[in-house]
Amino acid sequence: MPVLKICPLLFLLLSISCTQLKTESVYGSYEAVNKDSMMSSKLILKDNFRFDYAFQGDLTSSSATGTWKIKGKSIRLNSYYKKPKKAMIVKEHTNDSLIGWEVKVFDIITHQPVDVCRVIINNNSVVTNSQGLAYFKKSMTFDKTKRADIITLHYPFHTFTYHIKHQKSNTFIILLDDNQNIHTFFKNYRLKVKQDKLVRKKWQFIKQ
Repeated sequence: MPVLKICPLLFLLLSISCTQLKTESVYGSYEAVNKDSMMSSKLILKDNFRFDYAFQGDLTSSSATGTWKIKGKSIRLNSYYKKPKKAMIVKEHTNDSLIGWEVKVFDIITHQPVDVCRVIINNNSVVTNSQGLAYFKKSMTFDKTKRADIITLHYPFHTFTYHIKHQKSNTFIILLDDNQNIHTFFKNYRLKVKQDKLVRKKWQFIKQ
């Protein structure tokens, strides 16, 4: 009786096909509620391997976008934005054609303009506009040296202070973690796939 021989490579491919999830069985919209609280989350896995995530708690909310992939019988999430190492980054410049001081404030994660941020230089206060710009005229009341020494930023619930390094600097680009548009950061975040659920510890995302 002839003995059937299976190519090792074919056997490996068959093993992978049996353990690897199919994309069409995973992508879709999921909702979750934590077992111990009223917190809820929504996760949308798109067929182009991108995802949208939204979290809603009692007093906070957050969101994330990024990519997802299948690995074995689980999926992995990686958000586009990385968690910043610093709450504020400042870049100083000197603009000889500018009469006064100019401060531009942007979100450190999205680089979008931060408006309604109160900027204070030597007791002079200006609120940033929709472009994230606060302009201080030279005629404003500064000290006798007419120099800017400290920049203070006031945003709801947060205050940031920066000591100017170069006295000739009159233009400042500030990247700020304003904490108003809170982001969730995923780095190789693993969720087990169990039929129509995505599971991680106390969270269960149920497919809608």
